[in-house]
Amino acid sequence: MLDDLKGKSAIVTGAGSGIGLACALELLQLGCAVMAADINASGESEVRERAAAIGGGKLEFIRADISREDDVRAMVQSAVDAFGRLDGAINSAGFGPVGHAVHEMTSDEWDRNLATNLRGMFLCLKYQISAMRQQGGGSIVAISSTAAELPILRGAEYSSAKAGMNSLVRVAALENSREGVRVNAIMPGATYTPAHVKSLEAVPEQIEVVKALPMGRVAQPDEISGMAAFLLSDRASYITGTSIPIEGGILLV
Repeated sequence: MLDDLKGKSAIVTGAGSGIGLACALELLQLGCAVMAADINASGESEVRERAAAIGGGKLEFIRADISREDDVRAMVQSAVDAFGRLDGAINSAGFGPVGHAVHEMTSDEWDRNLATNLRGMFLCLKYQISAMRQQGGGSIVAISSTAAELPILRGAEYSSAKAGMNSLVRVAALENSREGVRVNAIMPGATYTPAHVKSLEAVPEQIEVVKALPMGRVAQPDEISGMAAFLLSDRASYITGTSIPIEGGILLV
């Protein structure tokens, strides 16, 4: 039990569904105060309904598009205003590949993916780190992907964004280690989420990758959220700048 998370505060982006929702619920169950953020206002009803069923910490919701700097700045400030400080953040917001080969992809498709998956992560880190440095420390978890190391067919924009995200995490960790701010990434493999379903629709060949998983199944979102909560906790106090794969062994084959 990660008892030290009780009473702490955290932001979770992409909290309306999938891994983000699982992370928000995990932290609430552990007694955290959570600012749940999602680009879709409909995500609020989902996270509030699920949170009510488990009890736990305080929940606030804000609609935020992490590709917009004003939204990210307001998200972080709202968390600090609501909870008095920001102890942790799990940045899960993002989306998958459009399913076009490099020579067929439009520049708009490339820009849209990197605007959220990479630029959005930069903006989240920028404002979250600033808040944490002012108070003397904190912990941030970026939800990356095994696509950073195992390129996705017809997913150049997604794989590139996730590889860049891992590098961004390492630099941010290096810059802030002596300020008490830890920054890590988790690289989920195939995980049963709405985004994963859309990804398989965009790139059907990925179904063969799923079939090849050594463990013979995809992950469930709560198999990712447990590691995210651990990385926010004091139990992970000497871990920073790493990207942890949770992928059923796919990187072994």
